[in-house]
Amino acid sequence: MVQRPRGTRDFGPTEMKRRLAFESLLEEQARRHGFSRVQTPIFESLDLFTAKSGPGVVSQLYAFQDKGERDLTLRPELTAPVMRMVAEELRNETKPLRLSYYGQCFRYEEFKKGRYREFYQYGVELIGATGPLVEAEVIALAINMLTEAGLKNWELRIGHVGVLKQVLTGIGLNDTSESGEPPLASAMRFLDKADFDGLTALLEAQSISTDFVAPLKQLSELKGGQETIASARELLSTMDGVSLEALDDLESTINSIGQLAPSPPSLSVNLTVARGLDYYTGTVFEVHV
Repeated sequence: MVQRPRGTRDFGPTEMKRRLAFESLLEEQARRHGFSRVQTPIFESLDLFTAKSGPGVVSQLYAFQDKGERDLTLRPELTAPVMRMVAEELRNETKPLRLSYYGQCFRYEEFKKGRYREFYQYGVELIGATGPLVEAEVIALAINMLTEAGLKNWELRIGHVGVLKQVLTGIGLNDTSESGEPPLASAMRFLDKADFDGLTALLEAQSISTDFVAPLKQLSELKGGQETIASARELLSTMDGVSLEALDDLESTINSIGQLAPSPPSLSVNLTVARGLDYYTGTVFEVHV
């Protein structure tokens, strides 16, 4: 008997009712926030994904050539296709654009419990506007979605890539390198792993005072909610040349969220976000359940 491919799922009538109800709930919340639904092809040019991630990503994709020998792939995520559509089809539209999307994605990864090779993503993009209030609008939408879905005891974790980046550039670390990992990226990696010996060695190699290690360690160890911002401001004010712009933006975002959405069950502020430095530039957030 022919069975479904490994890493995929069938949805019977009961499961489909629940899935469609959840999708409808998400879309209704997005609509109330002014977002409009768009859709992109289920397969795209392979270059769309290798241009950013490099050829090594191909092993994780369902890539193939069509009869015209064009390199294509089933989409592994939805953000890049939507941004391709904006650049190709919507570049002359009045900004800002508020777009929502939902669909199947495919990644050839190791199959394990709770992780599938065919999966579904729902997302939104707010394009053509920037600033703390814009960030707060998107996060408020996520909070409203989770609240309406009835999820309990979850935590919103929020940070800003620019906080740590501005600290490290302020003390003299470069974010570029002619060969190998840039010093700034190395410092972020050491802080993420709490490797302060490695950080000390890096500063010495860059002829930067190791006196900065202590306040950087204090910054990485700050834990808590919105009150963490004040503690960080006091700490960073003692470090000459360090900009507080990203910290100010993060504080404004958190304050604005409180005006746009109900309070999440728990809020955690992370001031040393180190992941995705080459992808993210500002506010990042995630939800833990």
